[in-house]
Amino acid sequence: MSWDDDELANPVGIRLREIELPPGFDVQRALIVGRRSKRRRQRIVALAAAVAVTGAIGVAAVALRHENPHPQPLQFPAPVVVDAVAPLRPAYHEICSVTPLEGPPGMTVGGLIVDPTGRFIVSTAWRPNGPMFPILYRDNAYTRLDETKQWIAVNSSGVVVGIDPPNRDGRPRGAYVQRDGVMHRLAVPAGFTMAVPTAINDQGDVFGTLLHDNGMDRDGFSDIGVRYDLRTIETRGLRVAVWPAGAPDSPRLLGVPASAEAEAVGFGSSGLMVGNLHHDPGYNETPYAWDPTGARGPLPLPDGWAGFTVEIVRGDFVIGQIMPPNYIPDPSLVPNVTQSVNLVRGGWARWNTRTGKVEVFSRETTVWAANAAGWLLLTGSSPDYPTVLVAPDGTSRLLWGLEHVRWISDDGKRLVGYATQGDGHLGRWTCP
Repeated sequence: MSWDDDELANPVGIRLREIELPPGFDVQRALIVGRRSKRRRQRIVALAAAVAVTGAIGVAAVALRHENPHPQPLQFPAPVVVDAVAPLRPAYHEICSVTPLEGPPGMTVGGLIVDPTGRFIVSTAWRPNGPMFPILYRDNAYTRLDETKQWIAVNSSGVVVGIDPPNRDGRPRGAYVQRDGVMHRLAVPAGFTMAVPTAINDQGDVFGTLLHDNGMDRDGFSDIGVRYDLRTIETRGLRVAVWPAGAPDSPRLLGVPASAEAEAVGFGSSGLMVGNLHHDPGYNETPYAWDPTGARGPLPLPDGWAGFTVEIVRGDFVIGQIMPPNYIPDPSLVPNVTQSVNLVRGGWARWNTRTGKVEVFSRETTVWAANAAGWLLLTGSSPDYPTVLVAPDGTSRLLWGLEHVRWISDDGKRLVGYATQGDGHLGRWTCP
């Protein structure tokens, strides 16, 4: 399972909590608004808490495996677009019981990367003006991780992947997988300078993006919740690769159409790997997929869409934002633009890759969490669109005292998130 961003893992949020703020100032809401504004300008490929890793680091010669030069086309059903209608004012969910997740004594826990089963959680423990380090929960117990790496994803066996944090001396940044306490470095093929692992499946295969860094990828402020902006005006030569479980030195480069760049997002059903393909960096994107046999192809865009940016992959579902015609992230990036531009992305949509059904949500809502069974957590920007848990049949329930959910069980009755009352603790919720 790949990352999902969390406001409490951001040093901005930490610093805001260290100063005196006006009464009624909602730190979490301010951070959410800032996150959404930034998300409209950037595609995030990696987000994680900075962690240190114990164990040996294995570095081996690269044994690059290329994809079949004549792959079979991967075909998907024609899309059928429908409006996803949910009640504006749903009833409150029945009161849920909570099991708080305790962190180190005297420290606050923030940041959530959760595996598909909900058992493993990567989080960050911190104290104002004090230490900060990542921890890995297994059920309700945690172990401390080393803070010299930034973790991005964890699978159902507790295997984690991540990268070196930015540095100021131009050193190449490595990518890693940690299995059973032992860390192995992911090989970077010749012609690339950096790998950003984005997801890891239950078998331990790692899916990620290869790139030619531009200096900003090596140097910069070492931040918690750092984003890697791989959608820029500059051509970066982005490609995607998979590192098979147990073979971190043997990445398999996945093919893309000529002149296109690609970025990895996540694993879907039956080993499907889903990412974004773009011929013009920074502009309209096409969802693209590869299967384990080497077949590959795009998801066909519905009529009237200029693009679709995949943000979340769960089972048969890909979830992301529609790009309307003439979308451009920031006209200041392109001198002498004369064409009409649209600075606002369209609404969020959920695309069933098996059936072709595409559900489009209100432009006032954002999808924060989802699962393979069809459950969603939606949050809005007005009282008419509160945080709701949406079932596969479209019915929804408000969540009392709980938001920032980052994991939903297949039956929708177990959640991982933060309490909105009291000390805002991290916990596991069980609902009737």
